[in-house]
Amino acid sequence: MGKHYWVRYIKGHLPVPFFYNLKIKEMDKTVYIAKCVLAKMFGIDMEHFEIHSSRKSNVVEARRFLIYFLTHELQVKYDHVRRYIPSLTNHATAMHHYSKHCFMLGRYSSTRKLYRKFRTKMIEEGTEFLAESIQDKSKQIRRLQTQITNLNTITDETN
Repeated sequence: MGKHYWVRYIKGHLPVPFFYNLKIKEMDKTVYIAKCVLAKMFGIDMEHFEIHSSRKSNVVEARRFLIYFLTHELQVKYDHVRRYIPSLTNHATAMHHYSKHCFMLGRYSSTRKLYRKFRTKMIEEGTEFLAESIQDKSKQIRRLQTQITNLNTITDETN
């Protein structure tokens, strides 16, 4: 994955956008982590989820995994899949990829194994990401507590 101006790299493997700590909903966080994991698994750039610039098999397969994950695991409706994968042309594309992935999961053990690997990595990356968020919040709380203590000291001295 190439470096981008809007991405900050943590621990060398999970890129995080600089605006991550602002107002991103939980669903967006989950989809972002899924895109990162799939990009790493299939050896593609994150842009392939945003721009329809390639029809290579690994790119199509990564998009298919993401569509299946969105619709099956996260219960996103076909009409709303384009919000998370702008490279799709319309909802019919999402429907096609979902049914094709269902077929492949039923037919090929390699696809089942790869999807299980994806889900495992999602849990690992998501857990690690949450742990780092919790550490950041703990540091913020300690800083705020120190500031409150300092303010209390200043107000006690003035009284």
